[in-house]
Order: sequence, then structure tokens, then C-alpha cells
Amino acid sequence: MNSQDVILGILMKEALTGYQIKQLLENVFSNFYSSSYGTIYPTLTRMEKEGLITKENVLQDGKPNKNLLNITPKGRECFNTYLLAPLEGDSIRKSDFMMRLYFGEFVGYDKVVGWLVEASPGCITKKVRSIT
Repeated sequence: MNSQDVILGILMKEALTGYQIKQLLENVFSNFYSSSYGTIYPTLTRMEKEGLITKENVLQDGKPNKNLLNITPKGRECFNTYLLAPLEGDSIRKSDFMMRLYFGEFVGYDKVVGWLVEASPGCITKKVRSIT
């Protein structure tokens, strides 16, 4: 899991500005993903060049224009590839498991249960299997 995967997941839900993405990373994802302010905007620039996202300039009255970021079909495919890949090991600052659970709505119930079984100790694994 890297910043690109997380940003693509965020944009799967809705189009946002870079500032809104930064706020989500700080407020929602900070317990299981750590990204510095200095990596967000260069990552967005690279993702736009690679055709994973597009930028729409939105005019605002009395305020500076804002750039609304949208995920492209190529970006959706890239994000789905990440979600369907094997779970990565967690570190102190990043939890691939928690990130995938957060975005579980995009893969369905069976895949999420599979992640729970894979990541759970023996007694929880038996419990999860008994309800599926």
C-alpha cells in the first residue's frame, strides 16, 4: 500500500480537492496510514500525468478557483488491482489490513471475510468461519 493506493480509494467514493484529501489523510486515516504533506501533491501530479486521475478547474465567486480531482477508469482499475492483491504486512505507521477494510465496499462481503480470516488469530478465525 502506498499513497497512490490510498488516494485512489478516497477518490472512488467522490471527487475531492487536494486539500480535502489531505484533511481526510490527517483526520480519518491517520490511525492506520501516515503520509507527509510533502508527498500528497507530488503524488497527485504524478497520478494525473499517468492518467489515473483528472483535474477539473471549478470557478468560485469571491474565492480562488479550486481543482476537483476525479478518478479515471484507469485509476479504478489500478485501485481494484491493489484491493485484489495479497494482503501486505503491517508496519507501525501503515496498516494495509485496516485500509482494505475501510475500502471493503468495493470488493464485496466474501473478499472482506477472506481478509478477516487471513489476518485473524485461530479463535477468531473459527468464529468468522462459523458465521459464513
